[in-house]
Amino acid sequence: MENKNLKFEIKNRIAYLKLSSPPKNEMSNLFFSELSDIVENKLKDNKEISALIILSEGRHFSSGANIDELLSYFHGLKGEIPPSVLQNCRSFYEISQMPYPVVACVRGVCFGAAFELALFAHYRISTQGALFALPESSFDLLPGLGGIQNMYICSGKAKTIEYCLTGKNISANEAKEVGLIDMIVPKNEIVSTAVELIESLPVKHLKELKKVYLKEFLN
Repeated sequence: MENKNLKFEIKNRIAYLKLSSPPKNEMSNLFFSELSDIVENKLKDNKEISALIILSEGRHFSSGANIDELLSYFHGLKGEIPPSVLQNCRSFYEISQMPYPVVACVRGVCFGAAFELALFAHYRISTQGALFALPESSFDLLPGLGGIQNMYICSGKAKTIEYCLTGKNISANEAKEVGLIDMIVPKNEIVSTAVELIESLPVKHLKELKKVYLKEFLN
């Protein structure tokens, strides 16, 4: 059965995972179910794949999780983490652990869970007009899919606390300045830049050498 929220294909050994329910590309329960299936059955242990690009249809990357569904996870719970949240977090983490480079291509809005997904990619490329935010505090929640741990690594403790508690919009320029994205490119060049970056990387890609790879690519 064809997915409604995600499209998956492989071209020249590069896998493309496309958020495909514009205009918002909202992350509903069905989205996360499709993501879990793709991660487990198409991405993991797939010898045909040498890299993964995460991208989107339409103007925006994603508005994030469906708020009504998200809040319903916590009804009747007393401090426990909902099993669905744990599974969604696991899917994001599995993406970060793929043995090949993962590149997120962000344009337009990238909020909440979508921002966390991008933070699990090894590299992040955005367009000039992209906007990032973690608006969960507006609903008396904190980001819960593990992305803020990667934000802490990229931008430090103070910025992570600020972005989580205020839910403020973060421009592409600010995101690059604080280390949340790696480069800003024109809209029509974002995917081709991701492919060029991937082709510049060594076959044995080591995540800990990311800064070295980026410096060589950008120079």
